[in-house]
Amino acid sequence: MTHIFCLTNIKGGVTKSTSTVNLGYEFARQGYRTLIIDMDPQCNTTYTLTGRLDEETDGTLYDVIIKTPASPIVDIIEETRHPNLFLAPGSIALSSADLTLANRTNRERVLAKALRGLQGYEFILIDTQPSLGLLTVNSMVACTSLLIPVALTIYGLLGIKLLNMSVEALRENMEQEIPILGVIAALGDNTNNSAKRLSQVREFFGDKVFQTIIPRNVRVEESNDQSVPLYEYAPSSTGAKAYEALAKEVIDRVSE
Repeated sequence: MTHIFCLTNIKGGVTKSTSTVNLGYEFARQGYRTLIIDMDPQCNTTYTLTGRLDEETDGTLYDVIIKTPASPIVDIIEETRHPNLFLAPGSIALSSADLTLANRTNRERVLAKALRGLQGYEFILIDTQPSLGLLTVNSMVACTSLLIPVALTIYGLLGIKLLNMSVEALRENMEQEIPILGVIAALGDNTNNSAKRLSQVREFFGDKVFQTIIPRNVRVEESNDQSVPLYEYAPSSTGAKAYEALAKEVIDRVSE
């Protein structure tokens, strides 16, 4: 079975792209063929994995999501320099998706249709934009479960209830389950405020919150900037150890 995770939160700055990349690295490092799909027009994931920003549309998800007739997603998937890790690159041009797809039939299922029949991957991770536009809705509909990164800051907690309400509405309207596999508590810093926010997140989501806390760690940002996986850039860092532990928790949950 292929597990398709949509990493989503309507707030920016919650480590959504960072978690997508580093979970992808960890799954691949453990021998799982992993595909990362960059559905965020900011293309942070594409930049981290390739060192480039795709302003062109050819060979990107624009060809799959926006263009008619659409290209098969298999045609745009590229290898990364890391064994078992593959990328469907994003494009800044995806920012026109809401306008372009507005009148299209089954506009919420474009990505799901593109992924139909795609084989050879044990894990697929979809990075989304920090909004509930059509790209995010497509990602939610296409996934088997949600991973929700939440920053342990007052700003990071804003929008959680709105996101939960929106997921519930989407479940009803699309008549599909869209389960939450887990909630990733991120940017913990061992302060009283951080502990308070963690308690609030656990109160809201219960046992959906993973035990592993992703710490605030400068090595994570440095590794992203240099397009080097964290476990290679700073393997002994608290961030690298946390993502290794988080990946194990995710694997354990889908194996239950």
